[in-house]
Amino acid sequence: MQRLLAIVFVWFLTSSFVQAGEITDKEWNIIDNLVVTYFKGSNGMVNCTAFNEKNKPIGGGAAPALGGVARVQIDVPKKYVGKNLSVKCE
Repeated sequence: MQRLLAIVFVWFLTSSFVQAGEITDKEWNIIDNLVVTYFKGSNGMVNCTAFNEKNKPIGGGAAPALGGVARVQIDVPKKYVGKNLSVKCE
């Protein structure tokens, strides 16, 4: 039993757990798209959605994560350009 506990303990110490990604930057580009930098930690597609102050979705975009980082461009209605919008990515 102690051997099994030791093996499980070592496994927990050496395992890497999957963590959710995080938004590391948001900025507006010259053509009024919101560009979201998202750290995923692995390659693959990232989808992001921008929300207005009433938490209604107003735009979205997708981009590949290369080297674990994706830069997703989101086209939003003109009245939201330049505002600090909330964004969720997965």
